[in-house]
Amino acid sequence: MNDNQLGSVFRQKIIFTIVVGLFAVLSFQLFKMQILDEPTYEEKSNENSIKKNVIVAPRGVFFDRNFQVIVSNKPSYTIEIVPSEYDTKLNPVLEKVLGLEKGSITKVLNEKKKFSRYQARRIKRNADIKSVAWLEENKEKLKGVKYVIEIQRDYSYGIKGSHAFGYTKEISSEQLNQQKIFTISGIISASAELKKTMNNICAEETERNLF
Repeated sequence: MNDNQLGSVFRQKIIFTIVVGLFAVLSFQLFKMQILDEPTYEEKSNENSIKKNVIVAPRGVFFDRNFQVIVSNKPSYTIEIVPSEYDTKLNPVLEKVLGLEKGSITKVLNEKKKFSRYQARRIKRNADIKSVAWLEENKEKLKGVKYVIEIQRDYSYGIKGSHAFGYTKEISSEQLNQQKIFTISGIISASAELKKTMNNICAEETERNLF
């Protein structure tokens, strides 16, 4: 056997070893993904395939000692977007119509981008009826944009008591990481003196899964 034949056999062994090594690595990765990491991927798959429709617990009505209403509730329009369906090219149009600051929608999307893209993000609370009417007229062009009716405090009975009864805000991504009981659009108390009580109340949400 001459040197050329020896070199050819040696190269074949090297190529064979490389091919076998690559198949071994790919086989191990496939085994790891489908068997060892299966619970993790299944959880992520469920998060992305299930759309959660949050049903928020109603807030109570306050009466005085004569059983006269002093604080009640009233409906309020909230504009939301679903990242998995929404086209960010609509940002300038929505920001103009809804009276939002430039870049505010991008900020909302980036703040909670690590969470499920199938869960809606609020971009405006207390929207006026004119904005809601515009959304209805153009809903076929605004895929991923919707409005929902939420409940907010009604202080039209002569009592200005937000400082006493507390006020709420949407949970931040940092708070969401710390308090797993809330959903991505959960509402929590923003007033420190009532935070513990109100958070317990606001945490009582029901989720309806839409497949």
